[in-house]
Amino acid sequence: MTNNSRLEIRENEINEEIKQLNKKVSMFTNVSWGFVIIGFIILFIGCGLLAYGQFKGFHEFGDFIGGSVGSIWSLAGLFFVYVAFLGQKQSILNQQIEILYNQEELRATRKELAGQKEQMELQNATLKQQQFENTFFNLLNYHEELISKLYWSNHNGRITLEQAYGQFRMNYEKKSGVEEQSKALVKSIIFNNTTSAFKDVLSPFFKSLHQLLLFVDTKCEKDKTYYIQLIESTLSDRNKVLLAYYCINDSFQLKSIINKYNLLDNLIEEELIHDNDYQILIDNQIIKNPL
Repeated sequence: MTNNSRLEIRENEINEEIKQLNKKVSMFTNVSWGFVIIGFIILFIGCGLLAYGQFKGFHEFGDFIGGSVGSIWSLAGLFFVYVAFLGQKQSILNQQIEILYNQEELRATRKELAGQKEQMELQNATLKQQQFENTFFNLLNYHEELISKLYWSNHNGRITLEQAYGQFRMNYEKKSGVEEQSKALVKSIIFNNTTSAFKDVLSPFFKSLHQLLLFVDTKCEKDKTYYIQLIESTLSDRNKVLLAYYCINDSFQLKSIINKYNLLDNLIEEELIHDNDYQILIDNQIIKNPL
């Protein structure tokens, strides 16, 4: 049963009570005035009897008036008091109807406020998401512009990243004779030498990428994977390989975010330089073990 139905039922019940009270008020009011009129009639009769000498004195007249008229008017007064009580009861019932409507209005107001609050929260969430997306795509555009402005040895843009990859691969292959247990250390040293040569290329690239991933990780409240995948789509297979080797000697804590979102888990193993490098990346928690 809806609130409106309950309100109508209760209002009808109260109105029915008020109708019954109206009947009682009308009846007892008429009875009261009837007793008042009867009292006046007896008073006039008493005055007539007094005029014709039917009373031996005023004390008998007073006893007659007090015993008859006084009693009748007292009874009339009692009925008037009862009528006043019924009137108060009517007033209370009318107040109950008003209270019912006030409660219904308050309930409707609360419901409306709850709807407004929910709508406001939705608007705030939408605005917050829009602000995040605006900032994210501005950072992504900045990252792409930064890559396009990279320059080394008469080349610019993503070609410089390919050159950095080629230089690292060439330096690493020269050390192919080292023992397996020192491979990770060798890669770290070689990579540092490579980044030194390509400092103006790799350092801005890794820093910008780190800030972009960090922004999504800390500011995005939903669908983080979607935005991480957008960032991943900007990385070529060799960019990912270069990033994987870089994370072995990570100074910007890229590794934790990359591992958190599995950014390099689909790394093409054939792009790695040495057969055992995939396991080294797993051991360094750069990629997850597929088993």
